[in-house]
Amino acid sequence: MALGSAASRATGFIRGLMLVSALGTTTSTSVSYNAANTLPNMVYELMLGGVLSSVMVPTLVRAAQMPDGGLAYTQRVLSRVTVALVIVSLAAVACAAALADLLVPPHLRHLTAIFGALLLPEILFYGLAALATAVLNVRGKFASSAWAPALNNVAVCIAIVGFWLVPGPRRPTPVSMSGAQIAVLGAGTTIGVVAQTMFLLAHLRRTGYRWKWQVPVDSESSRRTSEFRAAVRSAFCYVLISQVGVVAVQRAGSYNGHLTTFANADLLLQIPFGVIVVSYLTAVMPSLSAAAAGRDLFNVRRHYAEMCRVAIVTLLPIAGFLIVLGRDIGVMVFGGAAFGRSAATYTGGTQVGWALATSAWGLVPFALVMIQLRVFYALHDLRTPVLINIGMVATKLGLILGGTRISALRVEWLNIATSASYLVGAVVGHIALSNRFGRGAGERSTFRRPVIATASASTVALMVVVAVHTNEIASWRASAITVGLAGTAWLVALIRYGRYAIATLRQTS
Repeated sequence: MALGSAASRATGFIRGLMLVSALGTTTSTSVSYNAANTLPNMVYELMLGGVLSSVMVPTLVRAAQMPDGGLAYTQRVLSRVTVALVIVSLAAVACAAALADLLVPPHLRHLTAIFGALLLPEILFYGLAALATAVLNVRGKFASSAWAPALNNVAVCIAIVGFWLVPGPRRPTPVSMSGAQIAVLGAGTTIGVVAQTMFLLAHLRRTGYRWKWQVPVDSESSRRTSEFRAAVRSAFCYVLISQVGVVAVQRAGSYNGHLTTFANADLLLQIPFGVIVVSYLTAVMPSLSAAAAGRDLFNVRRHYAEMCRVAIVTLLPIAGFLIVLGRDIGVMVFGGAAFGRSAATYTGGTQVGWALATSAWGLVPFALVMIQLRVFYALHDLRTPVLINIGMVATKLGLILGGTRISALRVEWLNIATSASYLVGAVVGHIALSNRFGRGAGERSTFRRPVIATASASTVALMVVVAVHTNEIASWRASAITVGLAGTAWLVALIRYGRYAIATLRQTS
């Protein structure tokens, strides 16, 4: 699973680099494409990738206690959700122009609406992929869901190559971009999601599962289906609230021309979370759901504590590394030789780097929020996640509205506001779960050693950064040297801590 997640993140990283090469980082075309791609990706990450799967797995685990192992119930749930996904996708495509009006300034709305019409059908296929993933996980199959996004990314990379080959300007604007370029890039992105979904459905069929359309026929099935509807309604409320914060980020990023900068920094930030934590959470979720279904609060608490420990022990040192070296990583990746050494590419890489550095402190809180969300839904607590999310979105909105008045911080402030909202959610969620489980639950006792190791390793890395930049002018070469030397020093400083981290992971496994 970790290898599959690493391959998926690596190919996603290559995909991001190719998109930057094709569309730029702060150009109008890149803003239009990323804004149009926001809605389906947002639905996947917030609802289908996190919330809906968190709802589906506990529901299917409870249904497995039925005489037929929950087979008929699973088929009924999948049938209903698929119909809902079709309706939502069609409605989203019909509202593409209205969504473009909501997200981008007037001069970008036409191109964003066209991209939106091509990309919004992804909602259906992302949803089907999430449903197939949930069923596979409950049946003890995890690897295919980890590898599937890599197929999606490869398909999009092929589409970008096609974008370069079809007639049209090399660096298109919203006015000059040819119809062939729009069609190849938009349709190719959607085809990537379709390929990912077909891959998962094929693996689901290999397990012996046969998807048949079903409707409730008995009182027990009807009762369990009504429970699932209540869970989905809660998930929908969660997503609807999240939409407010996402729209605020999209509008602020689109209007100041730095939406792509925000997206690229977030892409880099998600790599360690996806490779390390998502793999672990996916494997633990069925056991956590089974413990919750059996009202075994001791094991629910144990799983929660272990998940928090894995996230803190592994991600906290990485967050320190990204804070210290974020600027140089951005320059090395997005301002380097792959895109030329012009002032524009160097500046774009610098902006991504500062956005990464100013948001990396939110990496651990983000992971804790995702863990707590899964625990709440496993316990069938549908109300608390919604209330916590209201506080998170309110924090994000307040900081965005206040920060946009500070012109020097407009680029980084979106990332700071997002990370702050995760911190609020992690603290409130931990308090809520501690009140339920009792004192000592979760992550508090695991912070001491990771914090000391992170502080010492980050200090060593910072000394190398200062030394290199004192003797080198600001350049791609200086940033590459800095990342190499400081990264080596960071690893050496964490040798002893590494043994502790490995022992912790072995213990939790």
